[in-house]
Amino acid sequence: MGIIKTVCLSRVVPASTRINKTENKVLSPCDGRIVSFTLSFPSGCDNLLGIFCGAQNQHLVPVDGEVRMTETTVVFPVNFPVTSEDYIWAGLVNYSDTNEYRAEVYASIECCEQYCE
Repeated sequence: MGIIKTVCLSRVVPASTRINKTENKVLSPCDGRIVSFTLSFPSGCDNLLGIFCGAQNQHLVPVDGEVRMTETTVVFPVNFPVTSEDYIWAGLVNYSDTNEYRAEVYASIECCEQYCE
C-alpha cells in the first residue's frame, strides 16, 4: 500500500452556473490510483447543487449524470489508475437562480513507486 495524497477540487459555484471539468481540474500528484472521491453538500442547497467527478476522459462518480444532495458528505470508493500526467476533475452545477454554494470535492490518490496491486 502506498501513501495517500488528497487533491482539492472545491469551488464556490455562483447562482445559475455550470463549471465544466475543463475549468476545474488538477494534475494527479503521483502515479497510482484514485481510491475515492469525497463530496460535501452545504446546508440549504436543497438538492440544487450537482457534482460529477472523474479522471482523464472517464466519468467516475457517479457512473453517469451527477450527484445532488443537501447537507451531507458522502465518500465514493473508486479504483482507477492515474499517472502524474493525468488530470483529475470535478464538474459542478448550481441550479439555484439566487444562491451561490460551495461544493467541497476531494480526490484521494494512493501513490505507488511501482504498479499498485
